[in-house]
Amino acid sequence: MSCAADNDKSGEDRQKEEELLQQIHKLVETRDFLVDDVEFERLRCACASPVSSRLGGTPVVGCQHMAAYE
Repeated sequence: MSCAADNDKSGEDRQKEEELLQQIHKLVETRDFLVDDVEFERLRCACASPVSSRLGGTPVVGCQHMAAYE
């Protein structure tokens, strides 16, 4: 992406800039999906383990589902 004003950019520059913006957008969407997925798994694991800690057992620090993310 160039710092030049839009009217100073060639058609090729504008096309390349648009392609880069699309790649950035796709990466951000992918990152958002991954963050949401990790958060969902974290919450799912947290919901699966509260009985142990309420009954005086050792709180579950990790979760087998989260092992791939650690």
